[in-house]
Amino acid sequence: MNDHRNSRIAASILLLFCASILFAGCAGLPKRDLNAMSPYADLRGNDRLDAEPIRSEYQDLADELSAGGSTNAHKLVLLDVGDDALLARIHLIRAARETIELQTFIWNNDPVSRSIFNELLGAAKRGVKVRILVDGLTPVGDAHTIAAKALAHENIDICIFRPLSWKAVTGTLEYTDTFIFRFKRMNRRMHNKLFIVDDRIAIVGGRNYEGKYYDRYPSFIFKDREAIVIGAAVPQMTEAFNAFWDEQNAVFLAQFKDVAGAIGSVDPAKPIASEEDLESIADLPPVAEEYSLASIRQEMRIWDIDKLEFVTDLPTKFRRRLIGKVDYTDQKLDEVVSRAQEQIVFQTPYLIYSRGMKRFFKRIRKEYPNIRIVAISNSFGAADHTVAYAISYKHRKQLFAKSGIDIYEFKPVPLDIEEFAPRYPILNTLSPDEYEQYAIDGNIAPIKKAGPRMCIHIKSFTVDGRIAQIGSHNFDPRSSKLNTENAVIIYDEEFASFLEGRMLRDSEDQNAWMVGKREHTGWSNLNRFFGSIFAYIPFLDIWPYRYATNYELIEGKDPMTAREPDFRSHYKDVGQFPDVDSSASKIQARMMKGFFGWLRPLM
Repeated sequence: MNDHRNSRIAASILLLFCASILFAGCAGLPKRDLNAMSPYADLRGNDRLDAEPIRSEYQDLADELSAGGSTNAHKLVLLDVGDDALLARIHLIRAARETIELQTFIWNNDPVSRSIFNELLGAAKRGVKVRILVDGLTPVGDAHTIAAKALAHENIDICIFRPLSWKAVTGTLEYTDTFIFRFKRMNRRMHNKLFIVDDRIAIVGGRNYEGKYYDRYPSFIFKDREAIVIGAAVPQMTEAFNAFWDEQNAVFLAQFKDVAGAIGSVDPAKPIASEEDLESIADLPPVAEEYSLASIRQEMRIWDIDKLEFVTDLPTKFRRRLIGKVDYTDQKLDEVVSRAQEQIVFQTPYLIYSRGMKRFFKRIRKEYPNIRIVAISNSFGAADHTVAYAISYKHRKQLFAKSGIDIYEFKPVPLDIEEFAPRYPILNTLSPDEYEQYAIDGNIAPIKKAGPRMCIHIKSFTVDGRIAQIGSHNFDPRSSKLNTENAVIIYDEEFASFLEGRMLRDSEDQNAWMVGKREHTGWSNLNRFFGSIFAYIPFLDIWPYRYATNYELIEGKDPMTAREPDFRSHYKDVGQFPDVDSSASKIQARMMKGFFGWLRPLM
């Protein structure tokens, strides 16, 4: 009797759970409410600082360009160093006169992001209107912290774009509900990154808001790239930001149930950034007060650019329609790359190309047989995403042999790491066991060398050393079809040639391994035959033989490409996953390659 009763209770609970999931799936999602903050007007901060913005060379250059009236001439600052990118943001926030717009995919709740928010709060108290737009896939903190940000100041408005539920902090139930009933919404995200000051100075590129992007994380450094842009393209960036900000899917923080519930417990006097947070960036604010950052940071030289074009996806991409005069980023980048005749150099986190991109490489090689295509990406040891790397690893033969791409895989601890990230010696403080534990916790491959690993997060290319691109687009199926992206295209031969040299330095032997065909053995032809067949099967690639492997230059030998006949006399085979100190991680990568190739369109 009790067993029967327990079975009925269990069935009822299961039915109730399923019904709740179904109800949640059918329930609507929050839509933008312009009056959402009105009930909290009296609770929002309204402090005022009697202070002037700092003097900035960038503001004066914007005045000069505006007075000149040119629509082509621009000023540009390359931000290749994470510490420079953080310094530039603090400087520009303190130099802002009227408005700041910030659009990003990730805003983590860590010391760097909280310190940046503190800078934005200071600007708001000076009267600057601040708008922050963050994609809804990743929470921007716990409900209480988010509520504190919502109330921080009446001059700061924050919206979450395409939230997954009525909660700002999405739990397991909400994720499950969205995955089952709204997978398309979960899968298609706003990946754009913009930082705009006064509608005249902007930062565009690949960085999100987390210590890893600004050389402020003890275990991991993202090697990323952005550009400060000054000139006529910036108002177009503001227009693009407004297109996302005005969307019904841009939802104010106070509209979320968990945030609204936490607002009553917010202490307005308690700062969001702690003393420890501010101490973590204490070296930068004094430097940020300088009029000319270029005079104290050699890397931040100011370039005169002949012509610059901003391209962006709009929110209409989520509805498969294009409205307005701005091309889809993917379409425009295809058009620019199609102009290549001699050399294309790509830098991207993962080599996962769509069928359309493969057709492009085939066509351009037919038209220009001697063209060289160079791709610089992450090795397994440098990668931050096991699945994405495994999908790339699965298709290396197609990329190397069929598409004719010269592939270089970035080392997790390149020899030039202190030049790429000057703060590296300061970060390199943990024990080998702590670095290994970080890898385990982060589900990435433990590596043989202790110290912060460096991972390419750059999304750039150059065409014939004449045209350069810097943006958020990963050149993969996700960026092409699923996410919204943006970029700047720089038509300036001097700058493009300089950037190409920067990118190729990352491919040099001290910083990267070269991918090449494995040495021929008696069984090679048979292995290649079956390997090729299995490589085309998206869910069952179990043949152990791999067509390509990684090579390292032999000391005292001259470098060459993997396509030259005697390259093996100059290079040694270092295996599929060099510097990875974990058999389990290697097995995991092979398993992912073998059974999850069908995920490529989603990567």
